[in-house]
Amino acid sequence: MIDGGVGADTAPTRLGIPRWVLGVAVAALIFFILYAVSLPLVERPGGSPALVWDIGVYTIWMLLGVVIVSWRAGQSDMLRRGWQFMAAYLVLTLAAELAFRFVSDVPSQRGLLVADVLFLSAYLCIGAGLIILSRRGHSVSPVARIDGLIVGLTVAAVIFAVYLPNSSHDGRISLTAIDLIYPILDVMFATIVIAGLVPLRFRPTPAIAAILVAVIVMAVGDFVYAEQIAGGQFEQGTPLEISWASGSAMIIAAALLPNPYNFQPGIERRWTIFTPSVASLAALALITVSLFVDTPEIVVALALAALTLASLRLVLTMIDLRRAGQGYEQARRDYLTGLLNMRGMSELIDSWFGTRHPGEVSLDRPGGLVRIGVTGVKTVVDTLGHEVGDDLLRAIGARLSSATGPFTLARLDGSDFAVLVPNGDKVDQVAEEVANALDSPLQLDELSIRVGVNVGIARIGHGVSSRDSLLRSADVALTEAAKSGQLIVEFDPEHDPTEGRRVDLMADLHGGIERGELFMAYQPLVRVRDGWVLGAEALVRWQHPTLGQLQPDEFVRAAERAGLIGRVTRHSLAESCGALREWLDAGLDLTMSVNISGIDLVDESLPNTVAQVLRETGIDAERLVMEITETAIGADPERIRRTVNELRALGVRVAIDDFGVGYSSLAQLMNMPVDEVKVDRGFLAASDPDARQTSLAAAVRLASALGAEVVVEGVEAASDLELLRRVGCDLAQGFYFSPPLTADDFAECVRTHRWR
Repeated sequence: MIDGGVGADTAPTRLGIPRWVLGVAVAALIFFILYAVSLPLVERPGGSPALVWDIGVYTIWMLLGVVIVSWRAGQSDMLRRGWQFMAAYLVLTLAAELAFRFVSDVPSQRGLLVADVLFLSAYLCIGAGLIILSRRGHSVSPVARIDGLIVGLTVAAVIFAVYLPNSSHDGRISLTAIDLIYPILDVMFATIVIAGLVPLRFRPTPAIAAILVAVIVMAVGDFVYAEQIAGGQFEQGTPLEISWASGSAMIIAAALLPNPYNFQPGIERRWTIFTPSVASLAALALITVSLFVDTPEIVVALALAALTLASLRLVLTMIDLRRAGQGYEQARRDYLTGLLNMRGMSELIDSWFGTRHPGEVSLDRPGGLVRIGVTGVKTVVDTLGHEVGDDLLRAIGARLSSATGPFTLARLDGSDFAVLVPNGDKVDQVAEEVANALDSPLQLDELSIRVGVNVGIARIGHGVSSRDSLLRSADVALTEAAKSGQLIVEFDPEHDPTEGRRVDLMADLHGGIERGELFMAYQPLVRVRDGWVLGAEALVRWQHPTLGQLQPDEFVRAAERAGLIGRVTRHSLAESCGALREWLDAGLDLTMSVNISGIDLVDESLPNTVAQVLRETGIDAERLVMEITETAIGADPERIRRTVNELRALGVRVAIDDFGVGYSSLAQLMNMPVDEVKVDRGFLAASDPDARQTSLAAAVRLASALGAEVVVEGVEAASDLELLRRVGCDLAQGFYFSPPLTADDFAECVRTHRWR
């Protein structure tokens, strides 16, 4: 049943702040104001009722703060431990404050010891929390961490170099200087936050900004406290205590503020190199000055630590450069055969035939591309297994490599290979040699396996004027060879209207992207247990000027073969996140799921692209779900796993789409870190109700074993929804709820519909 007229009071919130938490926050603010206002206004002799009033109000306020921070700890798996440390800091600070006020005047000073132990424990908790929260749950490169530490340690050294010569302390590093430990810890905390901000390009999130203010305020209070203790001037119940209370208040406020991910891995700006370099020079200057001027020990120690890290940074930079070179070469190679892959072949074409513009070819340089399609491999895989199939592909690669001589062979996809022949006179000869190379059977241990072959040729200048057209024209010729049963076919744009249309589509797509002909439609994702819309799946469409509206299956493959899938994905991400931004601004609490191609998953720039779109739109990474098909996992599982890990390190959620129809092994799926599993619509399409429920329940159990939410596609009727509730699905999608909608219509659907 569909309900209408959803009110704001009952709308679900996944990432928002519940009303009861806001109520607790208002109460905490009132008690904090009462406490802060009373400190400078009322004189407090020892044991006065006013002091008891302070403690009572302070205790209530801090306990309310513990409730708020504890609530925040339960809102994010990645940051839970960090907020738990912050809650522990508030509890220990409250206990230490009570011990300090009521037991510190005991002659044995046992109470003072207890208070200091509690205060120091609280400071250790806030330090641990800062380490987790400032990193925002993502993985930061060792070089970026070291850059932050270099800057932080240098700032700390400069602070102490300015402070200590004008204070009552001599700067000696001693555990007995308990009053100096607190400002030292404060400076360390500032160092932790700064270290986390360097890879963030010094653009803190609201939550991190509040925590940074808290650290600064606490540091001011601790420095003043240390001076007063040294001069015998400290008194309890003075306005100085507002600084410590304000620091705790900012931590509580941080728990109510957003902490979106805005880090861009792998992107370095000039200033990110300049900043640690200047800090290293400043540390060197401090050490140089210490040779001629009496300098506090702690200043020298901090400066030496910064320089040591600067040296380590140089070593790691050299290691990173070497790894980058290795990673670049691996990205150009097929993981199974060691041959060039599609990316490597594209770069090779550019280098041989290229002009000043990547992707173009020089028409006055003869040459061509020989595309080789090997048949029979799938039959071997189906009958003998993937391991034998992999061995067969390696043997085919070796056989073809020996036949191509000095020319470069690549494995483009599955059992498709290609040879770049820059010498126009040799194109036909190479085509014949590779066609004949697989005439004899291939030996795999005791197995003798025979495969078939078809060859397609495309030449520069024969209807080919770019790298992409060279690749796709050779593919068209190969397809014609397979259809006609011929061994070798040379590309002719006029020979096949169907293939000609595909070539036209690939040629039109570039202009279509430029003209804004791609657009997005959005289909609701509904929570099964209560029927609320929690998110949308973004589906790309192409409004072709002559062919009308095209579905993804009509042009995505063409985009992949034309080398344009990256641009399509970037467009889809930008449009989808832009729509999500508008929905969030309108008060709709939603997530967005975006499909990505298997080719995207082996593109090392994908995480950077996602991070950039999130930054540009201001979307919290946890609201974005990237959907990958199960069949894509088997293409290059190790490389895809790395990409998935990088996406999840951003905070982005990852889903396996079309679960249950692919050929990935259970081991591959279990090793793939995912957050959602989308069960294919075929599980709901079974005609036998018992078989349908049994197969669905099995799919749900298997998906749950992966530790992921279960989404079922293809819900067409109310009975389907009831079945999903019985078997324990989390989310559902299908035409029963809604067809794909425009962004405005989707927003209206969310506001007015609920499926019971």
